[in-house]
Amino acid sequence: MINSIKNNDILSFQALNETHIEAFYTQESFRKHIFSYYLNNKNRYASPYLNKKIQAEKSYDQQYGVDITEPFSSSNELITSAQQTRSKKLILLSTTWCGQCKKAKAYLRKNGIRFIEYDAEKSSKGKSLMKKYHGTGYPTFIIGNDSMSGLSPSWIKERL
Repeated sequence: MINSIKNNDILSFQALNETHIEAFYTQESFRKHIFSYYLNNKNRYASPYLNKKIQAEKSYDQQYGVDITEPFSSSNELITSAQQTRSKKLILLSTTWCGQCKKAKAYLRKNGIRFIEYDAEKSSKGKSLMKKYHGTGYPTFIIGNDSMSGLSPSWIKERL
C-alpha cells in the first residue's frame, strides 16, 4: 500500500483498497497515510469503504481530540511522516488488577495518545515484551527501543 502511495499509483492503491484488508487500517503507521493519500486523490477515485473508515476515524478523533484525517501537502511529507510514525508506537503492558494501569490508560486517552495494549500476565505477546524489555512493574511503557515501568508523562512526551 505504501509503495502505491510512494509511486502515486492510484490504480494499485484502488485495487489494494478494494480488498478491504483490515490490517491496512489497524496499523497506526499506515492508517494516516492511507487516509491522507485518499483525501488528496478523492477526485480521481471515490471509495464508499474508505469514506466509511474515515468517518469512523473522525468519530474517534472527536472523542479523543486527535485528527489524523488531515491530508498531507506533498507525497514527500507523507513518506517522511510514515517513517517517523513507525518508530513512535507506544505499547502499554498492563494487567487487569493494576490500579496504576487504569490511571495510565485514562491519561493516554485524555491526552489523545494512541497506544497498543497487551496484558502482561495473560497475553503471550505481553509476557514476551515484559521479558524482552526487562519490565519491573506495571504499567510498563515501550516506545521504540526504550521502556519504563510506571507512569511518567514527561518520559512519554519526550519520546513521542
